[in-house]
Amino acid sequence: TAYEWSNIKPAKPWSASEKLKLIYAGRLSKNKNVDSIIIAADFLIRSNINFHIDILGSGNQSSYLKFLTMKFKLQDHITFHGSVHHKDVIKYFCKSHLFLFPTKTKEGFPKVLIEAMACGLPSIATEVSVIPYLINEKCGITLGKTDPKSVYKSIIKMLNNPHLMKSMGKEARIRSKSYIMERWIKIIRKRLNTAWSLS
Repeated sequence: TAYEWSNIKPAKPWSASEKLKLIYAGRLSKNKNVDSIIIAADFLIRSNINFHIDILGSGNQSSYLKFLTMKFKLQDHITFHGSVHHKDVIKYFCKSHLFLFPTKTKEGFPKVLIEAMACGLPSIATEVSVIPYLINEKCGITLGKTDPKSVYKSIIKMLNNPHLMKSMGKEARIRSKSYIMERWIKIIRKRLNTAWSLS
């Protein structure tokens, strides 16, 4: 709601002198493509990037993703939090710098993306459904491909331009307010129908 939006204290933008805090929130299922985030993290290590990833959520891929994290020796860089209460998800968002959402699912209206935007986070998210419309290249980067290398390259692109990252976070916060208003329901439904070729 608009009240909740006004009570959110937005995340502070990343600066080059601090550790980059990345975050994913959602189901840990195969189509959510969280393994691409973990493998991208291995590329970040090789590039000597100082970072940490918080993964919020549970699902049938949980054990596999933890195994993958151990395989690449990323335990110090990735934390699995399991299912988290909604209020705590918002708190985690507000302590992060960048939201990762490389889903392969035919998303409906991705509420979690709007919530990340409301917390002032720029996003790296897949070019599916209404996501390109929501981000519009002003609030983040849309992924044409969802492989780990593409996720990694998008993170590096953000890191190479902290000013752009900051402006994307500010724009995300502003745009998110209009998305939570009732007048957007019909517009979003129409966009979904177009994206899914239902009309």
